[in-house]
Amino acid sequence: MNQKLHQVIRNVLLIPIKLGNHAIGVFEVANKKHNQDFTSNDFTLLSHVADEIASGLISHEMKYNIKKEFDEQVKYYKGLMNQAYHIFLVPMITEVNTIV
Repeated sequence: MNQKLHQVIRNVLLIPIKLGNHAIGVFEVANKKHNQDFTSNDFTLLSHVADEIASGLISHEMKYNIKKEFDEQVKYYKGLMNQAYHIFLVPMITEVNTIV
């Protein structure tokens, strides 16, 4: 009996959520209705669900990595702009002001 849910667990089906050959989680269902056992069709269906979950995680990770790389590039170019401002523009403006 699951003490938190106060429910008897009659049967359970565990499907690994995989990224490549690595399991990163488990999709779990328990207590099929009408006291039936889980079938190979249930396994196949839930395997597809687990694959979709993994696909969504991969997509999310790719978006995160792209955003992270973009943010790093923006930071880099802002630094270059700041350097250009202080190395070239400030001295040039100072020189122009002394001429005028």
